[in-house]
Amino acid sequence: MANVRLVSLKCPACGGQMELAEDARSARCPFCGHTALIDSAEPKEQRTVVERTVVERTVVPQSAQPAAKKRSRKWIGFLIAAAGILLVILANRELRSRIFPQAVDPYDAVTVTFYGVSGEGHARVENGNGGKLGSVRFSLDRDSNLKNGDTVTVSGKAPEGYRFDPAQKEYTVTGLTEVLGAIEQLTDAEREELHAYTAEKIDNSWRDVDSAGVPVTWERERKGLILLGAATPDARHKNLLYDVYCTTVTKTDGEQRTFWQAVCYPDVMRRGSGELMVDLTRASLESWNLGYFYGYAASSAVYGWETEAEMRSELGSSQNYTIVSEEK
Repeated sequence: MANVRLVSLKCPACGGQMELAEDARSARCPFCGHTALIDSAEPKEQRTVVERTVVERTVVPQSAQPAAKKRSRKWIGFLIAAAGILLVILANRELRSRIFPQAVDPYDAVTVTFYGVSGEGHARVENGNGGKLGSVRFSLDRDSNLKNGDTVTVSGKAPEGYRFDPAQKEYTVTGLTEVLGAIEQLTDAEREELHAYTAEKIDNSWRDVDSAGVPVTWERERKGLILLGAATPDARHKNLLYDVYCTTVTKTDGEQRTFWQAVCYPDVMRRGSGELMVDLTRASLESWNLGYFYGYAASSAVYGWETEAEMRSELGSSQNYTIVSEEK
């Protein structure tokens, strides 16, 4: 094994003693990590500690050494202080919850309810969270004049120790009652149910005539449906659905007359569940009572028009309604 002799060099960076193996070509400071290359033309046997030329990779001026030491001590002090603060925070539960609030999603227990007619709908929000979240008041960015398909945003302020994630949530407006906008939106079964009620109402009007002392027979012919939509905000109803029939009435002496009769169904709508809403108690035979003018019982409900043109003229003359859909 070769005989190795250690020599010493003074570190130009921190002043510490650098150690060098005799057969090495560099020296490294064990204190600050500074590395230096040894440049010498003498044989290894003749090296001395007295004369050496040090070629440094990085030269740190002597004037910078005290500042570097101060920075090092400053950082150590900062780390010790930070560690102390962290220990205080971890030991104090209330302080810990303020600085590191617990993330929760409260919207799983939040219920948003929509009600009313689409276009005029309303919304309300209810908080179903228990415990500490039970006192939170959630609010909506809008809660009126809603229609199906709109979006509303729910938000609330998290109580101390909690953080809402997400901070707010959007809900789509659904389930509001829709005003019937076209006759095509009626199913065949719904139309047949309306026709049956209309026929019964027309038949009852002529039964009243017959029982009042004017014997008559009559035949009905279905002519179709006419839907009127509200044209002005002050319209009394949102729509009017007319089920139209042409009725031929024959007296015992053979006299015949033909009338256009229609039962009007106001505010025909469809619930969010899909159920058709028709208030049959508000359905009525339309136009003038014809009984007095044509020799029928004046007290009977013989309402209608003499011609189709008269009927259409009256239906189209209203300033509050306009014909939006028709089935013949």
